[in-house]
Amino acid sequence: MPLALDHDGRGPRRSPITTPTNDDNGPLSAEQSETLRIANESLKERILGAAKVATFNAWSLAVFGSLSVLTGIFSLTGLVVGVGLLAFA
Repeated sequence: MPLALDHDGRGPRRSPITTPTNDDNGPLSAEQSETLRIANESLKERILGAAKVATFNAWSLAVFGSLSVLTGIFSLTGLVVGVGLLAFA
């Protein structure tokens, strides 16, 4: 049982707070546990998809930034654009 302080400040006392449990699932029912598991799997898939898009975007910026720097050696504007792209990559 969790410990709590008395209002008069005498120290810790036993609290009558209890947590309801159902078998091995803790306070959740079997249906709630299954819903939570499905939601977690869906969230993982969405996060991995977003990570793949972000990785592709970073590589694209790096490639085009490098090409801009290489071809921008003779142009100040091209050099600035290339450095800007590489800064975000």
